[in-house]
Amino acid sequence: AAGHCASWFGDGESALRCLTGPGRRAPSLVLLDLILPGMSGLDVLEALVRAGSLAHSRVLMMSSSVTDVARAAARAGGATAFLPKPVQLDHIRAWLPPVAA
Repeated sequence: AAGHCASWFGDGESALRCLTGPGRRAPSLVLLDLILPGMSGLDVLEALVRAGSLAHSRVLMMSSSVTDVARAAARAGGATAFLPKPVQLDHIRAWLPPVAA
């Protein structure tokens, strides 16, 4: 969205390196898929929470596996919300912080 900067990672390990590395800037919003190559989105979320990298971040967990168990696990792990795929852009925009003019 206009005024926002985005980074994309193909797997959980890459995201962890960037979001927990030295000189990192805490994101205001994290879109995290439940199913990722290498490690699950829940594992990534747990590592980010443990590292203190999400103190001021909203985490939107998303998946095509929309079950009560998946939703509960995401919320218990610290996700702000769980969005079913395909995710509508308006649902993501609703969670973006306002941009200063």
